[in-house]
Amino acid sequence: MIFVEKMSVKKSKRKMAVIILIFTTLIGASGLITQQVSTACDNNEEILKNPGFERTIQDKDKTLDPADWEVTEGKTVKGTHKVTKEIPALVQVVAKEGQIRPYEGSRMLKIDARLTLKSSVIQYYPHPISKGRLIQELAVYPTGDEYLQQIEIRGKRDFKGVEGKEIFHLRWTDKGLLLRIRRGRPDFKGQFGFNKTFAPLPKNQWSFIRITLEKTTPARERKRKLISQWKLTVEVNGKTLFDSDKEKVYAQYIKSAEFVFIGDETMSGKTRKLNPGGTGDGIGIVYYDAVRACR
Repeated sequence: MIFVEKMSVKKSKRKMAVIILIFTTLIGASGLITQQVSTACDNNEEILKNPGFERTIQDKDKTLDPADWEVTEGKTVKGTHKVTKEIPALVQVVAKEGQIRPYEGSRMLKIDARLTLKSSVIQYYPHPISKGRLIQELAVYPTGDEYLQQIEIRGKRDFKGVEGKEIFHLRWTDKGLLLRIRRGRPDFKGQFGFNKTFAPLPKNQWSFIRITLEKTTPARERKRKLISQWKLTVEVNGKTLFDSDKEKVYAQYIKSAEFVFIGDETMSGKTRKLNPGGTGDGIGIVYYDAVRACR
């Protein structure tokens, strides 16, 4: 009798283990559970406010905007973020959508990019960062068969005649990732002197991206002017995709990092996903969370 009871207990435990394994596998496949990458900002002071979009402001259509972030959604004056026709639903904070849950906490940011419209968020760092190291992290969850959005860090130019303010941008699309680095000549034609493509982010799950910028020794350009240089490292889901030291490629001509930009900034109506020859108008829905920065 005792032997039979022990056998029953063992069978019950095995059955329960199988049920838990199946349940976990199904949830993981649907994108509800993703193995998280530890943040590098645990032991460093965070310098962005509301990184998890937990604090919100009610928008005109009763959707929620993220507090402490500057939101652009709709039609704008060309070359600016001045909105002429707002479409509040393009950028909003949500708790859950279908099977998609926040990477952490209880809320996440949803950006719906549409051709001929702008949809983005930016936040300035407390002070321009002109020396040392800057770590910028974010979790990204692209959806659908077609999408294009990106992250940029912009700052101040070294001197008059330098075109553009981007240190770099990293674009995620259904066709792949495109990294563009500001180097080469100071004029606009040389604004992105280096481009490299990578495989697309995994489907139906969160991906964790860590970008590290570190100011290095200045270089001299052809006219003997000193120009700023940044070492750039890009990691996706714990694996290094790009390292300036290995590639011998450094971002140039921008002396300080001032703010981070996420989303879609153009209204051209043309989507150039991995084509470095032109700007790409954003398209598709992408979710964001854990947008942290530290030194």
